[in-house]
Amino acid sequence: MIERCYEWLEALLSRHGEITHVRLCTERSWEETDEQLEMILYFSAGEEVHPIAAIHLFPLDELTCEVEVEITFDQMNGGQRDARMLWQQAQEIVQEVSLTERKRFLSPERLAEHELVLDYHFMLSMPQSEEEDERLLQTLQCFAEDVGRLVQL
Repeated sequence: MIERCYEWLEALLSRHGEITHVRLCTERSWEETDEQLEMILYFSAGEEVHPIAAIHLFPLDELTCEVEVEITFDQMNGGQRDARMLWQQAQEIVQEVSLTERKRFLSPERLAEHELVLDYHFMLSMPQSEEEDERLLQTLQCFAEDVGRLVQL
């Protein structure tokens, strides 16, 4: 399922920007024999353009994949964005999006990192009929358009 999702997303996202790189990760627990797989697609509106969307694909089984998107806005180098305004703009595109503000300090007065992160997730199931295939394609087309708009906020 993860390979098919990647193929679909690669084709659809290319209409709205570019996938800058892809990372495939595996994780194995000491206690469990299962291996967890994750693919991360990094997407931007164009070369050297920020913010970057990290699109995580987590296969849950052979027929189901979870998709999680995180769009990170650098508040240190990219200029200060109003968090409330950004969240309102994002909710006009994806209603169920959430916003997290992250700050990392090296000392009480020395800010090392400041980011705003928009994120949301949904599940995809492998289509079992032509009708489901068409619905999945529509879902992915909307997703690609939404991510393309979110990275341009």
